[in-house]
Amino acid sequence: MNVIRRSQIIGLITMDGSTATEYDSIEEVWLDEEGRVVYLAGKEGYTPIEQISVVGSDAVITYSSSAYEPPNNLLHLNRMLVSSPMSDPLGWVEDFLFDWETGDIAAYVLGGDIAEPFGGSAVLFPDDIETIDAEAIVIKEEAKSRLKSEAEGLKGF
Repeated sequence: MNVIRRSQIIGLITMDGSTATEYDSIEEVWLDEEGRVVYLAGKEGYTPIEQISVVGSDAVITYSSSAYEPPNNLLHLNRMLVSSPMSDPLGWVEDFLFDWETGDIAAYVLGGDIAEPFGGSAVLFPDDIETIDAEAIVIKEEAKSRLKSEAEGLKGF
């Protein structure tokens, strides 16, 4: 897996690998309706995840500098509310880790009331998600018992 945190990729420059020229910087990460990362966005437009060649510590290298208009129904996870099926919001998404080659989410870092027992930051795994929509991530009822502290939950990433 080639996993990176959203917070680590925000602000990186994007470079066209064929010309070695900078063309944008990453301002946001966008998901499709199925909860997979599909675009990195900057001022110049949207870069599909399939266009990413390498993610380094200073830059994201792409196969071309083509930026696209986004499709409808993209999801923005940063600060999205988290709730259980029959409850008010329990917290929010502080950050998330994803595989930049496949777009698969590896883990969600949560803040808010749900994370208080874990020092203010808890890790939720994709298997514990019931649904994701434009308003909130709904977790399975038993998911709260499987949350981990950030240090424990992100061990190995």
